[in-house]
Amino acid sequence: RHAQLKPAKAQVERALQKQRQLLDSAFAALAPREPGRINMYLLAVAGDGSQEVFRREVEFVRNQFAERFGMKHHALTLVNSRSTLGSVPIATRASLREALKRIAASMDTQEDVLFLFFTSHGSPEHEFALHQPHVRLRDLRARELGSLLKESGIRWKVVLISACYSGGFIDAIKDDTTLVITAARHDRPSFGCDDENEFTYFGRAFFK
Repeated sequence: RHAQLKPAKAQVERALQKQRQLLDSAFAALAPREPGRINMYLLAVAGDGSQEVFRREVEFVRNQFAERFGMKHHALTLVNSRSTLGSVPIATRASLREALKRIAASMDTQEDVLFLFFTSHGSPEHEFALHQPHVRLRDLRARELGSLLKESGIRWKVVLISACYSGGFIDAIKDDTTLVITAARHDRPSFGCDDENEFTYFGRAFFK
């Protein structure tokens, strides 16, 4: 049943051709920081496009942060999904690096706070799944995420990872100015990853 809902290869190819435009539009929508106060920014990533639950979580979190914290114009999303293909930038290691750089350029990296939300499948080898049908993507390893965060120069961070075995990311990204929250231990799965679900179990408990 799910295979019938996968985007056609030609549709994916057209969407890939639009990625530069989609990223530039998303970056252009970032508002300047408000002076005189600590600003918060959101980067939310839905990693696996074969199940829509991850997209739904990212959309809920972005809307929640906009309503509760006034962050509508301080948020970026990277989404692998069959329903937003061609309208939202896809989540890849390259787009994640570029998004972090663009947010860092918009914020005061020594004062403002970045909230990162990652939701997808995870592996016992501590890799965050990046998957879009018909696109060859490599998963994001824990140490790669740690390197990207250091490279960004952003000091104050909250990193929330909702994935199986996500506790395996902690050592790679922790420091004195980063709060790390994970859905599972390094050696345990998390639950609720179903195409029909609105949330994973952890996402529902934490955000809703």
